[in-house]
Amino acid sequence: MRSLPNIIKASQAAAGGYRKACLDELVAPPPPPEDEPVAAEDPVEAGMAEREKIIRSAKREMEERKAAEQRDLVQHREAAIRDALEQARNIVESARQYSMSRMREAAARMNEECVRMKISSYEEGYSSGVKQGRKDGEEAGRAEGYREGYQEGCREGEKKGREEILAADRQRQEEIRALLETMEEEKEKTLEKFEAGIENLSFEIAQKVIRREVEREDTAVRTIVSDVLEAYRNQEWVKIRVSPNVAELLVQADSGWIDSMKEVSGNIRIIPCPEMKDGDCRVELPDRLVDAGVDTQMDRIREALELKTQ
Repeated sequence: MRSLPNIIKASQAAAGGYRKACLDELVAPPPPPEDEPVAAEDPVEAGMAEREKIIRSAKREMEERKAAEQRDLVQHREAAIRDALEQARNIVESARQYSMSRMREAAARMNEECVRMKISSYEEGYSSGVKQGRKDGEEAGRAEGYREGYQEGCREGEKKGREEILAADRQRQEEIRALLETMEEEKEKTLEKFEAGIENLSFEIAQKVIRREVEREDTAVRTIVSDVLEAYRNQEWVKIRVSPNVAELLVQADSGWIDSMKEVSGNIRIIPCPEMKDGDCRVELPDRLVDAGVDTQMDRIREALELKTQ
């Protein structure tokens, strides 16, 4: 394509040719009367036509380049949103795996502690029973005439000691079982709370990223509106309610986007609403009302992920 300096040079050359032609007409003698010559092409008109042709070509190339840049920018923004959602899912999965690993380690340590407590309790009860039996035996053995009573006392002492040991062991086991059940319940509650917190944090991050793109880039706003109206064609009328900032961006949209909206309806109104945020968008059709705001779409994504994990 010829640049602007070349266009100027062509114009100057055409103008110079015109001046030279006029001067030659003044100096040269009139031609002898002969047959009427064929009229030559006016150099000014030829120069003007060439310049118009060059200007139209330059304008068309600029429009094509601008359209290509807009398409590349839209694709880049969509890829950024997909990456944000993928990163959020990775954060949730990593947190879940980390929490499960920590809880398994805690359960293993508790099981080891329970075994040590059981052994210690048995040894303590056994030692206490032996001491008590020995004491009773010694007292009974002091009187030779009470040998029979001594033996009976030893038997009763041993029996009582075994019963106390068994009772203490059963009580310890019940306490350990109750403690393990309590720990399992607390583990589940902590894990659910932790997972919910990570998921909420991930969606908040994604929402902030998308809102920032909407505030900075008019193409993001147009993409949201176009996606909502993709399934609707030939509507009698369409009302798009957005914040004042977004409304100004939509009004100043390029002709390509405006032409695509004409496929939806020839009667489209963009209504600025001061109470709405930049990420809000409500589309009103003759038979329905569509909420296309960023928060609403993120809530739908959250619900879809929750249903998928159930």
